[in-house]
Amino acid sequence: MPALCTALSRTREVTQNVNDLQRLRQIVWDTIERVPAAVRKKDPWFDEMHARMFGARYNCIHLIYKNKLTAGHYKDFEFSHETMIEHWNTGLTDMRRTLENPTCLDMPPPGVNFVDYDVHRHQ
Repeated sequence: MPALCTALSRTREVTQNVNDLQRLRQIVWDTIERVPAAVRKKDPWFDEMHARMFGARYNCIHLIYKNKLTAGHYKDFEFSHETMIEHWNTGLTDMRRTLENPTCLDMPPPGVNFVDYDVHRHQ
C-alpha cells in the first residue's frame, strides 16, 4: 500500500477498498459482455460469472469527524458528556450540510458501481 494511503482515515480507506473492488467487478462485467452471446450461452461459466460480478450500485455518504485543533493526544478515549455533545452536534451539522446538496443522494451512473460523497471534500 502506498504511503499516501496511510494518511487516510480508516473509513476512507475501507471505502476506497470497496470502490476498487467495485471497479474491478465492473471491468470483469465489461469483459464478459465483449464475449459473443452465442459463446456465453454454450458455457455455464459465464452464467456463474454474471451472477458473481453483477453487484449492487453503491452511494456512500461519508460522515467523518474532523479533529478540532484543540483536540489533544487523548482524543481516542475522551468521552465526557461535553465532548460527546460536541461530537454529536458536529455530526448533525455535517449531515445537514450534506443533505443541502441533493446530488449527494444520486446513484452511480450506468457503468459505475460506486460513488461517494464527503461534505468536507465538496465544499
